[in-house]
Amino acid sequence: MQSTKNKFVASVALIVFINLVLFLVVVFLGRATASKKELVFDIKRQLALYERRIEHVNRLEETQQKIEETSSMLETMFVDEDSLVGFIEELEFLARNAGVGLEIKGIGFTGEQNKKPVFTVSLTGSFENIYHYFILLENMIYKVEFNKVDIEKSSETGLWRSLLELKLLSFRNAQN
Repeated sequence: MQSTKNKFVASVALIVFINLVLFLVVVFLGRATASKKELVFDIKRQLALYERRIEHVNRLEETQQKIEETSSMLETMFVDEDSLVGFIEELEFLARNAGVGLEIKGIGFTGEQNKKPVFTVSLTGSFENIYHYFILLENMIYKVEFNKVDIEKSSETGLWRSLLELKLLSFRNAQN
């Protein structure tokens, strides 16, 4: 009987020991899992932070690119001494498109501190074509000012003539 009792006590002790070991294993795994979950949460938070930073950097790069595009577009709207010939070619191109004859009589500079070129231009053509040329000048990318406009019909040819003084306001001096 002693041996049955010893076996029973040993069995109960073994079961209690196994349960205790299993309980400790579950507690250990629970704590390990909780710390791993916290670590994973921290890593996800840092990853989200880095993703936002990358998104902000991408937005900044896009903004910088748009600013550079706008800046280069704005640069084309101004004329300097080196690109003055291009402006004259633009005047001639617009005259051909409007169907008027163009002769540049002279180029001078204003007496202001920020000197601006003034073009004296003679136009020949129909009244409609000369008027169309004026509209094209107003709508070109360069800012111009009409200082003087004389227009008259020639009795000899029946064509209209116009003498135009045109100030280029979007001229950038070398010292600016």
